[in-house]
Amino acid sequence: MAQSRFARERFGTRPGVSILEVLFAIMITSIGLMGAIAIFPAAMMQARRGAQADATAVAGITNVHAFDAQGMRQPAKWLYYNGSAFAQVADPDGTMAYCIDPRFVAANLNDSKAHKFPYDSSSSLMGRVTLSNGIGTTNYMGKLLADLNFQIDDDISYDRFRDGVVVRDNTLQAASIFVRDGSSNALKRQSEGHMSWMATLAPKLERMPTGGVLEDRYVLSIVVFYDRPGDLTADSTGDRLATEWALKINSGDFHDAGINGGSVTLTENSTSLTADERARRLNIHAGQWVMLRAKTRGTASGTNRDMPLCRWYRVMDADEPDTSANTVEVTLAGSDWETSQTDPANEAEVIVCQGVVAVYEKTIKLEPKE
Repeated sequence: MAQSRFARERFGTRPGVSILEVLFAIMITSIGLMGAIAIFPAAMMQARRGAQADATAVAGITNVHAFDAQGMRQPAKWLYYNGSAFAQVADPDGTMAYCIDPRFVAANLNDSKAHKFPYDSSSSLMGRVTLSNGIGTTNYMGKLLADLNFQIDDDISYDRFRDGVVVRDNTLQAASIFVRDGSSNALKRQSEGHMSWMATLAPKLERMPTGGVLEDRYVLSIVVFYDRPGDLTADSTGDRLATEWALKINSGDFHDAGINGGSVTLTENSTSLTADERARRLNIHAGQWVMLRAKTRGTASGTNRDMPLCRWYRVMDADEPDTSANTVEVTLAGSDWETSQTDPANEAEVIVCQGVVAVYEKTIKLEPKE
């Protein structure tokens, strides 16, 4: 009896939890849940970016090998439009760079402006070519064959519906979607069609004060697109929005002497464009890839001639466009840009292509024509 009384006096009677404490607990829990929910969209975006980066990395490496496997090193397979018909390109001599883009060529067969890169370019630094379809020497790839070779089918389509099931049931496994023939026979797995690629080839310029060049060695760049505009048909009348364009870099606009690319001011002062279109073209954002190109000064093979210097850079940062001056300042990351070896009489350009998410480079040696 005495021990029981002692225990009650020592520990006392535990009071209950007040309603105020309960409300505080609910408030703290709610704030924590709201904070967790707020990061879900950001986490999902990071997950999508990670999946996209993984897919583009695989696509880039795969298509470096596909370039060799399909014999694209052979200039004999490159075709260009000469104004009336397709013909084989001349033997590369280091004076021109090339963009192998059969999908764009197939969409603009009779448009002579489409056979330079970018579209309607006044520069002769880079020509856009297609490939032979393997039937004869001057038969070009059509749209279907170009899509088959230059679209990437790794992003397979799935659906959670089943035949005869109208309501989505997340307990069912994902079903593959197939391309079918007229008899509903499955032909192949259907892809989302987000990814595609093209290739650029630029002469491998050595670090020589005379601007020398090894004429059979080129830098191959596999350019991977994500959601490149589906309709690649260009329009010189301006009714369609451009998907690729050039921005000028004036003398003195390399603010870091071109070291690792560095800070650069880009200009779009074309009087033929509307103010809205100029602003759209200057709307560069971090993560984009752009090509920086110019003519080199000096000689090669003992003669004075123009040689293209073309390199891809990633945009690390970009300011808001200055619409009053039609300029935008960006920070590029890549190899050093040797401003002392580019022709000051010819302004450097930055080529912007919509949808480029990755670029993979490799030095190759072209195969001679047979």
